[in-house]
Amino acid sequence: MLEGVRGEEAAVQRQAPAPAPAPAPGVTPPSGHGPAPQLLPDFGNTTFLHGGPRFDLRYEPVGPSPAVGKVTAILKVHVIFKPFERAMMRRKEFVRHRWSREQLNDFAWPEDQQQQWVGRFSNAVSDGWKEKHAFVLNEAGFAPHRATCDVQVRHVDTPEEANTIITAQWVPRGAPRLRSSVTGGAAELDARDVDQPETHRVRPAQLIRQIPGFGHDSAEINPAVEAHILDFEDRFRQLRQPGRPFDVPVDDISVGVTGRATSPGSQRYNRDLGMRRASAVQDRLMDDLGLSMAIGIGTGETNASDDPKFRRVDVAATVGEEREVAQNVAAHEAGHMFGLGDEYVDERPPTGAVPKFAGDEPTHAGDIRATLGDEAADALLVQNGPSIMSQGSEVRPGHYVPFLQALNRVTSKTWSLE
Repeated sequence: MLEGVRGEEAAVQRQAPAPAPAPAPGVTPPSGHGPAPQLLPDFGNTTFLHGGPRFDLRYEPVGPSPAVGKVTAILKVHVIFKPFERAMMRRKEFVRHRWSREQLNDFAWPEDQQQQWVGRFSNAVSDGWKEKHAFVLNEAGFAPHRATCDVQVRHVDTPEEANTIITAQWVPRGAPRLRSSVTGGAAELDARDVDQPETHRVRPAQLIRQIPGFGHDSAEINPAVEAHILDFEDRFRQLRQPGRPFDVPVDDISVGVTGRATSPGSQRYNRDLGMRRASAVQDRLMDDLGLSMAIGIGTGETNASDDPKFRRVDVAATVGEEREVAQNVAAHEAGHMFGLGDEYVDERPPTGAVPKFAGDEPTHAGDIRATLGDEAADALLVQNGPSIMSQGSEVRPGHYVPFLQALNRVTSKTWSLE
């Protein structure tokens, strides 16, 4: 599941003059004795429109607070319905599949289902994304405002009008699932993505970190490694404060420690080196934090390169048991259409894609840090978890950053999320 960038964004604002504010019911207008109350400026009757390459955004202010306005993100798509072809049997998803006679006769897109598919795609995206968080404006010298978020899909007649051109690929019923993808302004989706969710078993980490900096052929905790260990320990203690995820007995917290190594050298030696690195970090965390359930694993050079970043240990702290999560694939792929990257682990991706390791930053992490801060960005580091851009359906505040950035740009204000 890949993502790309398409063009430059543009913002358009339409404004009508605002009438003078009327006094609130039951309030007597100033009589002229003493200074008149100071009314903070607000958006008046302005309607804001943002036209971007990934989506359009419309903001209709109602306010000031406690009244609630509405932000609408509009994804314009043009759908091409593609029948299955024998050449596709050579794709990785299907190469081992044994085709039945019924499947070999099930290559055509049923015409009576095409319009229904567009409606189901629209519903899947809207249900997956709308009203997960609210926009809040509290800026000095300006009236406070709030707004909900609606997300809509609009089908357009020509590819030139679309933010994303979707190829809806028919796959014979009962055949393996096509791996859907989004690249730039083009997407390929399995016809079943809109209403047949995928399920996964996950055990999400509330704190996940990569601890790099080990020397070549070394498991010694040097100053660089020390600094990353101290950072992990500091964040771990913060999460043990009342009301935070680790506000539980320490024996209920599980910490997984995975040691890695660069690719030069034998696999067996590097696996042992990774284990020694994992053990060194594990022992340190057990001593400093009182942990007694750390699990050390040495993967060594598995899926690694000669990049020094693999001289590291990955650490993940979790509370609770493994659970099953479901994901509507169309809603996940819509996240790519909005400009978000993947957040699941994929150490051996398809050709042309970038590997993703636990604790990596997804492509949208920088925007989240700049807009919402470190905590929001750290909540979406790569792992197999319940987020909509990983393997589940949870839309976190960081996932609304594309909408938030567009709202900030078109209103020339700095909004926040809740």
